[in-house]
Amino acid sequence: MTMKEGKKSGGHHIRNRLFSGLLILVPLGITFGISRIIFFMIAGFLKPLVRLLPWRFSELGLMLVSAAAFVLLVYAIGAITAHVMGRRLLALGEALILRVPVVRTIYSASKQVVDAFSPQGRSTFRGVALVEFPRAGMKTVAFITGTIRSADGERYYKIFVPTAPNPTTGFLQLARPEQVEETDLSVEDGLKMLFSGGVISPETVAMRPSQETGKAAAAPAKA
Repeated sequence: MTMKEGKKSGGHHIRNRLFSGLLILVPLGITFGISRIIFFMIAGFLKPLVRLLPWRFSELGLMLVSAAAFVLLVYAIGAITAHVMGRRLLALGEALILRVPVVRTIYSASKQVVDAFSPQGRSTFRGVALVEFPRAGMKTVAFITGTIRSADGERYYKIFVPTAPNPTTGFLQLARPEQVEETDLSVEDGLKMLFSGGVISPETVAMRPSQETGKAAAAPAKA
C-alpha cells in the first residue's frame, strides 16, 4: 500500500467512525431535547400548586416534585377511567366541555385525531394511499378516512396527509378517485414510516388505482 493509499484509507476510517458516532448521538440528542421540553412544561404546569405545600424545596426539587405529581395525576386519571363509574364521570365532563361553543370544536377535533392514532381507533383509516403532494410528481403517504359526494353526485376521497414525524397534524384533502393510488401497506406500517421519517419501511410497496376509479370505469361498460 502506498502512502497516498494509506492516507486515503485513514481518511475513510475517520469519516466512517465519525458518521457512526453521529448515528448514535443524534437520536440521543433529539430524545434528550424533546424530553427536556416536556419535563419543563410538566414542571411549570404544577409548580404553583406544589409551592402551596408546607415544605420548602429547592428549584430542582420543586421541578422534580411537580413532574412526579403530574405522572401520578395522569396515572390516577387512567386508573379512574378504567372503571365504570370513572367512565361515567369522564362522559359527564366531556358533555360539559361540549356545551361550550368554541371549546367544543377544539376538543372534539383533537380527541378524534388522537383516537384515530390509538391502537383501538386505527380502524378509522380505510387504508394507506399515495397522493401527489405538495406538488405534481411527488408522492406522499396519506390515509383514506372515507368518501364524500358533491352536490352533482361526484364522489371524492377524504384524504388525511399527515406530517412526519408527528402524524397527529397534517392536511385534509378531497381528491378524485383517479388522483389516489391505494397501496398494500397496513395502517400500522404507514404509521411506522411516518414516525421514523421513512427509515422503517417495507422494501416494496404494491400500488394500484383506487377502487372507486375501477367502479367508475366499469359503470359505462355495464350500461
